Amino acid sequence: MACQIRHENVDVVGEKPVRDDAGELSLTDAAKQKAWLQHYERLLNVEFEWDPQHLSVIPPVEGPCIPITLEMVKNALSKMKSGKAAGPSGVVVEMIRAAVFIV
Repeated sequence: MACQIRHENVDVVGEKPVRDDAGELSLTDAAKQKAWLQHYERLLNVEFEWDPQHLSVIPPVEGPCIPITLEMVKNALSKMKSGKAAGPSGVVVEMIRAAVFIV
């Protein structure tokens, strides 16, 4: 069914229209830019309402950080799935597993 819908909508090209703050469709590029500008100006001027009386004062944490042990790393690696794509660093789980088990 999804393939059928995809084939029926092949002739639909271009970008989707954007609604401005008045709710009207912006079909031209200039109108779209104006609608986005209105949206972001309104978004940046909205004040976040919070009650300062209900905020708790927590002192900063001091001292050394928790040491990461080899057992913690092995436990985390056992929960990771193999064959997944690398992130921005380019390191995959299999590389980390090979490095940890060599040590």
